[in-house]
Amino acid sequence: MVTWNSSLSTTRHSSRDKIYEVLQENGGLIDCQSTRDTFIYAASCHISGLDPVMEVLANAIWRAKNTAEELEEAKMIVQYENDDMPRKIESTEPLLTDWLHKAAFRDNTLGFSKYTSEKQLSNIHQQHVNSYISQYHAPDRLVVAGVGVDHDELVSVVERYFSPGTANWEKHPEILLPMMPKLDCSVAQYTGGEVRVGTD
Repeated sequence: MVTWNSSLSTTRHSSRDKIYEVLQENGGLIDCQSTRDTFIYAASCHISGLDPVMEVLANAIWRAKNTAEELEEAKMIVQYENDDMPRKIESTEPLLTDWLHKAAFRDNTLGFSKYTSEKQLSNIHQQHVNSYISQYHAPDRLVVAGVGVDHDELVSVVERYFSPGTANWEKHPEILLPMMPKLDCSVAQYTGGEVRVGTD
């Protein structure tokens, strides 16, 4: 959740204001959604805005600054959501889905909670976020799709902005953890079980 909350922030090339300006000039909307096992960065814009809006997306994914201030802001949002979610009836479905996965796939892949605990939250630093993004948003794990755009033009723009060697972590490896955790490529294992949640 911290990664999702810090997405689409300042990048190596643009401030938040500049990003909003590019979107406004091109009739653009941009969004980031996270699920248990995917991130979806989406944009919609006038056809003439393909190039600048794709640059914004690429910069958000590969060239985000992930400043200490942005990380603290993301942590505050996550903490608020953690405190607020159990009290709201509309939050019941996402929490139940999370608990069902925790029970069904205990301690592996799909069984890890989508939500960050308070203890885990305090241990997350910039290097953790950068390391996660470098591993899970690598070229071999990305899919770029377009609707209503010329295929060759889309390929050209993607190759320009997602070219290898241009990501922040490739240019500045010091932003990563010194000992990178192994990438989890395991297959989900159904275990069955139960999850009990106490309330006041």
